[in-house]
Amino acid sequence: MSMAPNGAGWWRGALLLLLFAVVFAAVWLWRFGAVTLGGDPSATGRAAPIANQITPDALFAELSPAPTLAEAADGFAGALGIAADSVMVRLRFSGCAACDDEERAQQPDLTVAAATDEIQRADAFWLVHNDLICLHLRQNDLWTPQSCAVFLSPGKE
Repeated sequence: MSMAPNGAGWWRGALLLLLFAVVFAAVWLWRFGAVTLGGDPSATGRAAPIANQITPDALFAELSPAPTLAEAADGFAGALGIAADSVMVRLRFSGCAACDDEERAQQPDLTVAAATDEIQRADAFWLVHNDLICLHLRQNDLWTPQSCAVFLSPGKE
């Protein structure tokens, strides 16, 4: 009785092992965002996860003045490599007591679409994604980025 592997059985086992390794690697790469199915990262919600790798100073350097909230949010999302619909907005009102009361009463983070209705009364806004936040002020009919920072929301450590 010989211990040498027979030709067909050995090749079959090697091919099955190789197939298992390829499938395992593909699933692992897809799960952790290195590969997308269909080629469009925004379609699967797995855009390149650089938002966790960028510093506030580097993010600020990528931003430029924009005439509308939507354009500012698109620039912010593009600099982070995230989908534009994942950007949230915090509005800042000043100059009227009723606006200040409204600001304290509203949800702290709004979608860009919801904030667009209120932006005319605001004098500033923050664009937010996870713990990254960038302040924009109205200057000469443009929303101009002023600063970016890491902001831990209450309850986070």
